[in-house]
Amino acid sequence: MASLDDARDYAESFSERDKESFLGKREEFVNRLNQIAHLQTIETDDPLKLIVRIDEFSGFDIQKELETVGVYAELADPYQVLFVLPLLKEEHTVPFEEIAGKIEIAVARMNKSIKSKGLCELPPLNNSIS
Repeated sequence: MASLDDARDYAESFSERDKESFLGKREEFVNRLNQIAHLQTIETDDPLKLIVRIDEFSGFDIQKELETVGVYAELADPYQVLFVLPLLKEEHTVPFEEIAGKIEIAVARMNKSIKSKGLCELPPLNNSIS
């Protein structure tokens, strides 16, 4: 219960300047990820959530390779990986550039391995929500 109270207090103390700062840091991170060849970045309505995909690889494959370079995602599914970003206040930092560099290394390794493994066939993605 105490951790819920702490989380509520943290969110309640989040200022407009904190929000602007967080969104700026997030945008820089997303822009950096968008520079990585073969990596698709999907933004959601929730600014704390970010999805990444790599054609021909399942989210489980991506997650496994990311973990080898020390990047841990919230979850994976057959198509993608979900990251949940930290809700940063203006004075807080996260090494987003370092994380993006590690992601770039993982993606490069995966793209090399596709030549030796052959293509992975995934079931069709159903974009409709029931």
